[in-house]
Amino acid sequence: MAKTKHGSADPIARDRLEFRAEGWLLDGEVRFLSPHTLKARRSLVDKLLWFLDREGFQQCGTDELRAFFAHVRNGHTEPAARWGNPRNRRPTRPKTSAVYFTDLRTLFGFLVEEGEIESSPFESLRRPVARSEQPEPLSEQQCRALIEAASKSRNAKRDVAIVLFMLDTGARRSETAGLRMADVDLRERTARVLGKGNKRRTLPLGRATTKALYDCIRDLPRDSHAPVFLSRRGPGAGQALSGGGIYRMLRRLGMAADVLRAHPHLLRHSCAIEFLRNHGNSFALQRLLGHTDMTMTRRYVAIADADVIAEHRHASPADRLLRGRR
Repeated sequence: MAKTKHGSADPIARDRLEFRAEGWLLDGEVRFLSPHTLKARRSLVDKLLWFLDREGFQQCGTDELRAFFAHVRNGHTEPAARWGNPRNRRPTRPKTSAVYFTDLRTLFGFLVEEGEIESSPFESLRRPVARSEQPEPLSEQQCRALIEAASKSRNAKRDVAIVLFMLDTGARRSETAGLRMADVDLRERTARVLGKGNKRRTLPLGRATTKALYDCIRDLPRDSHAPVFLSRRGPGAGQALSGGGIYRMLRRLGMAADVLRAHPHLLRHSCAIEFLRNHGNSFALQRLLGHTDMTMTRRYVAIADADVIAEHRHASPADRLLRGRR
């Protein structure tokens, strides 16, 4: 297919896009992409198709994709909210738009490789600007308040174990939700998690976290494949607590503890900052969090270094020695 006179690629028919997107998702499955990545990609394809149908677009090219990203940016202001879901009333984070852009660019790159289209419409689309957001960890007081709220919840043993596990190890919510009995070694005080890219890593556990995990699982079935953290309510009762369940649990505990920012990734940030404040090694932190490079780790180091600078201004040894001599 040729490019149009404006330089953009010819669009692909909406129904053809739906059909070939299934091949893209299957290709990811064959290449052993993580279940989390595949689920996110399928959700994104569904959103794009929903948007095309809502707008009555019979094809998808540069103009349609530009309109799609405008909806990602501004859909929360529409009467029916983003994706037609009244619950989606919050603005989208710039990082979300950037992730959508990267994944859809990969999809259309796949279509080019497969000979479905000659060139990708993303050649004339510019990536959304997603400036780095400085992580803001919970304070020590807020962490204690969350643990206290967990200890008073309906599922106290489970909730305390989850909060301590995530604060102690920096595990992602998907990693926490996927924890199985065979993954936990209480004697060695370690836990194995499945992270991004289907990569497993071993997390060390502190004494308090080990004790909380023991209290949580000691009355559960000892089947090695059984989940560590169970849902206690609703149709999924008795099954593994989902990542969404962990998110809702932390929001509920946050409301009870007056920590309104509580969410799973905030516990991960807090773990990283506290690890460095307690003189943990930055390379060890990279391995603990499962980062593939030092980019994100350096952001945590910068925050910890800022702490040192601020403290030094109040406790400079030289200033203290010479105070009063001027």
